[in-house]
Amino acid sequence: MENFNLDFIRNLTRLVTFNNAEQLYQTKKGTLDFLRYPFLLKYYYKI
Repeated sequence: MENFNLDFIRNLTRLVTFNNAEQLYQTKKGTLDFLRYPFLLKYYYKI
């Protein structure tokens, strides 16, 4: 069960990361949002 929870959290994080990346691409806001993106990946790998 613990494995399932970990996978669930990872998939959720991946989904959030993808949504943020797509939103960033669509709005083309610029470098400020893009600089925040690696921090999200760093958080993902910490899990």
